Amino acid sequence: SMAIALMVLSLVYLGIGYLLERREGRRSGGWPLYATAYVVAAFVTVMSIPDTEDFMQVLFGDVALLALSAAIHRDYRWVYGAVWLFMLPVYLLISLNVPEFHYQGLLMGVLGLNYCAFGYILGRRSLRQGGPFLSAAVFLSALVTVLTWSNPIVASFVLIVIASLYLLAAVWLSWNWLLLATLLAANLAVLSVNLIFFKDTSTLGNPLIISYFTLGVVSALVGRWLRRSGEDRWAWPLYSASGLDLAGAYIAVLPVGGWLAVGLSAILATLLLAFAWLEEQLIDKLKFPPLLSYLGLGVLFVAHFYVIDLLAADRAFDIWPPITAALCALSVALAWGLQRPPLSHIYATPMRFSGLSLMVIPMAGSIISLDAVIVAVTFAIAGAIYTVYGAMRGILNWVYVGICAFMIMIWAILIALEVSELQAYVIPLGLALLGVAWYERWKMGGRLYYILSILGLVLLLGSAFYQSLPSGAYAYAALLLFECLVFIALGVRMRSRSYVQLGGLALITNAIVQLGPGFIDLPRWVQIGVTGGILLGGGLAGLFKREEILVGGRKLRDDWRQWNP
Repeated sequence: SMAIALMVLSLVYLGIGYLLERREGRRSGGWPLYATAYVVAAFVTVMSIPDTEDFMQVLFGDVALLALSAAIHRDYRWVYGAVWLFMLPVYLLISLNVPEFHYQGLLMGVLGLNYCAFGYILGRRSLRQGGPFLSAAVFLSALVTVLTWSNPIVASFVLIVIASLYLLAAVWLSWNWLLLATLLAANLAVLSVNLIFFKDTSTLGNPLIISYFTLGVVSALVGRWLRRSGEDRWAWPLYSASGLDLAGAYIAVLPVGGWLAVGLSAILATLLLAFAWLEEQLIDKLKFPPLLSYLGLGVLFVAHFYVIDLLAADRAFDIWPPITAALCALSVALAWGLQRPPLSHIYATPMRFSGLSLMVIPMAGSIISLDAVIVAVTFAIAGAIYTVYGAMRGILNWVYVGICAFMIMIWAILIALEVSELQAYVIPLGLALLGVAWYERWKMGGRLYYILSILGLVLLLGSAFYQSLPSGAYAYAALLLFECLVFIALGVRMRSRSYVQLGGLALITNAIVQLGPGFIDLPRWVQIGVTGGILLGGGLAGLFKREEILVGGRKLRDDWRQWNP
């Protein structure tokens, strides 16, 4: 055909140009004919595109043209063009004779194997010489995978071969990052192998999860073996792939649930905690916290919800907060048995902080459940562990958190007993505030003591005063009177102005509220007589005891200023 003739003509121009260059002894002598050959070849290639057979034959001619150009110009970059372009006419030839895609992929895979062989033979002398063939083989590995994917059996075979070739290339070139390509092919092979046995997508999920989880475990163990052998740089790709496989499989199994989620969680947690011990020096070298231990404990925490669901069935949602709180408390308690280095850094610290921080989840869950008994039990466990931990470690804030938890526990018990009396809820909180204030005063004093004291006094006295306002509420008035006298006495004993001031103010206010209405209802002459008697007694005392009163007032004022807030 005309296209073939023109392609042959371009090759002739290339040859004549080379002869002219050799005759004149300079490179520029042949370039006019070289340029003509390339223009003719490009024109013929574009014009032959509509006819597949002509286009294929012209492409073979282009490959020959590029190969001859590499030899003539002594420039190896032309070989890249020849090798890469050669794949297209070969594929066109295969597609014309083999309609099935997976068989097309197999035949292109044969070309890829030949490229690998040429690349290895030439690359042993110089990697630059094998570069065109090896780079084209990399492209073919992706193309062949796509072409054969429609047939799982063929795809599995191809992917296993590709993974093996990448592994051999990594060892030959000593390029550890090539292991990532090996592991990618292995992951795809796992999927294609599962597609052979589980064609229905509804049954594919669990086998695929187990397969990828197994691959992740194997990769981690092989990586650890390489690190023990001193081949650290080869272990990193395996660790990276293992992390992705394990994370993906674990996330996928969570919606599935059941014993499969429990079993994989147990294996993953064991693996993470074991590697936290085995890779302790590496983690310390990188100056990281024991992340693997935290992840392992997190996996166990997630797994226990599935265990509760399996064992408790319909009652799981109702009873999980106290069980979870007990698990968190157990984590903190076990941390005390692992205090010796390096166990303290690897396990004890993560167990302690995980237990203390994750305790928030069951506490919040118990409140959301609106079950007073569940709230009481959960906060009792939380209060006990926070208080004991804070006391043993000498961390006051944790003790205060425990006291708050106990307070909510008391309220929950009162709600469960259907107690409606306001003072039953107020008195424990008020006394707790005063108790913390006294401890702060004894330990360090300062503004916190004053603030907590005011809050506790206002809460106790204010609630009693509020309940004493209705007519006939004499019990609350008596309670307020008792509290006022107790706080005034404590204020004098502790030399605290706030106790005396608030106690006295509440006492006067209580007297006015309780006695005022009765005084107003008395006859007019009785009111005048009582008022006059008080004023007369006060006036006489001021007249005859003036000096003693002034001296006592100054002494009391000076002493008052020396008292605590």
